This record gives sequence, C-alpha cells and structure tokens, in this order.
Amino acid sequence: MVVLAEDYLADEALLSRSAGSSGSGAAMLGLIEFEIFLKAIAVLETGNRPHNHDFSRIWNGLPTSVREKLLTDAKSRHTVHADFREPDRLFAALKKAFETGRYFYEVNDNRTDAEAKTAGEDWVSGGGASQTADIAYYPLERAALI
Repeated sequence: MVVLAEDYLADEALLSRSAGSSGSGAAMLGLIEFEIFLKAIAVLETGNRPHNHDFSRIWNGLPTSVREKLLTDAKSRHTVHADFREPDRLFAALKKAFETGRYFYEVNDNRTDAEAKTAGEDWVSGGGASQTADIAYYPLERAALI
C-alpha cells in the first residue's frame, strides 16, 4: 500500500509542477495518496483495512496514542500555515474533497453560470478561506500528516 501511495505522491508532485497543468488533478492524486497512507496506518495499527472513504471514521478508528503522535509530528512539520485544531473538521473536508472533487462540475449543478461566477467572486472577496470553499484540498495538512 505504501509503495502505491508513494507513486501517487510522485505523480502529484510532477503534475503540480507542470506549467501546462490546470484544474484539480494534482490535488485529487494527493487525496488518493493520502487515503492510502491513512488506510496503511490503520492496517499497521489495527490489523484491519478500512473499506470506505470516510477519513474521519478511519482517523477515529486509530488508537488515541497514534492520532496524538501523528498530530504532534504534523504540527512540527508545518508550524505556521497548517491548521490541526479541529481534526474532525479537517478530515470531513478532505472526505468531501475526495468525493466531490472528482466531479467538481457537480458543485454548481444547482447554480446558474452567473450564480457560480458570483459565488466564486464572493468567496475571493471574502478572503478565500479554505473553511468557506465549496471544496478545500488542504495540501499543507495532508503533507504534514504524511
């Protein structure tokens, strides 16, 4: 599992550095890689491989000592911009990104083109916070946890 996750990690790095890359392909590869790493930790720590995409459930299924160690290590890697204050919120957002980001066009299914444009402009003018985005990929948090 770890080798496969590392392959996705390398592909994400290549795509994210590509001048011709657009869209969320690199972030989606990163989410796949993150999920595999999280499941690999679950296998190592519990002996069971989760068969779902519920990052919060997988995370909360890990022993408390393992979660604490992972968070401590992650905080030491990204001390300024990554936010680990609410792990359940973070993992819920990552699950949403994993499930919804694959078909990002569906986010605007209930909006007209004008409404989608306005929603984006409003989000940017409001500061563009990850917490208020339709989909947030949290690359710093994912990298720190890995």
